[in-house]
Amino acid sequence: MSAKRKAVEAKPLELAIAVKGEIVSSNFDDFKAFAESQITAISFDLKTDEDFAQADEDAKGLKRFEATLAKSKTDALAQMDELNALLGSVDSLCEFARSTRLELERRVKARKQEVREGIVRDGIAALEVKSREFSDMIGEAIKGKSSLVKMQEAVTDTVYRINARIEANREVFTKAYREYGNAVAYGEELFLCLANEAAKVEMERRIERHHAALKEAQLKAEADQLRKEAEEKARQERLAEQARVETERVKEQATQPEPAPAPAVAPAPAVAPAAPQVMREETAEEEMETFLTILRTALAPVKAARAALKHPANIEAAKHFAVNLNESFGKLLAN
Repeated sequence: MSAKRKAVEAKPLELAIAVKGEIVSSNFDDFKAFAESQITAISFDLKTDEDFAQADEDAKGLKRFEATLAKSKTDALAQMDELNALLGSVDSLCEFARSTRLELERRVKARKQEVREGIVRDGIAALEVKSREFSDMIGEAIKGKSSLVKMQEAVTDTVYRINARIEANREVFTKAYREYGNAVAYGEELFLCLANEAAKVEMERRIERHHAALKEAQLKAEADQLRKEAEEKARQERLAEQARVETERVKEQATQPEPAPAPAVAPAPAVAPAAPQVMREETAEEEMETFLTILRTALAPVKAARAALKHPANIEAAKHFAVNLNESFGKLLAN
């Protein structure tokens, strides 16, 4: 139906009934045909604001038309009972107008709801990030709007503001990721849905917590390193002390002079003075044997310390040291 078509009640033909014991004159047949053509011409294809406005006017016109028919019937009944057949037709026409009006009103209401939901659905689809909050904001935007144009304008504006908010949060998130990586840039979708000020505060809190964690890890590493160094120093001191004590003990045993033999009883004069005892000087072989004995004893704690090593790098280094030491020790024995 054209948007320029006049409402149903704006018709050039009016129902006229005059009776006097019988139907004197009536143009009902022509009136009925015209009215039915007018009602049938009502459009149920609702797309634009103008279509909805025309439908509202048509519904109102049909309602007034129903009232006019009812009044004509009442007037005719007051004149003559022979009008029953005519009045039955009037009732039929009135019911036709009423059923058409109710169907039109139902479709207007349903179609308006469909259009409203379509506008909201398209707005949600245009969002860069979806969330319940954003969907509710778009639904609120169309409330109180009387026309499709105003609904669409309100939704478009709301979508623009939401996407601008998302984009601002994305810049904060991307900058933090470049500087700190996943340590602070996590949960992107939820982060983008925050209010802009809340997003800034949240990222500042994450960065501050990240710095605190790094500082704590650094302090712990330093404390562990100091503890290991202290333990190693104490272990080395214990081994050195053990080696020193053992070396002193062996050296003392090696250098202890042999007991002098008891002097033989000689028939020397009793008055002759005893000759002073002179210590025999060690030979080169004896001196070397003493040195080797001390060396073997001193190396005993070193062997024990090597056997206690656990780290592969230390074990390998000690192995090379032992090889070189054995070579040197062999050279001493060969001399």
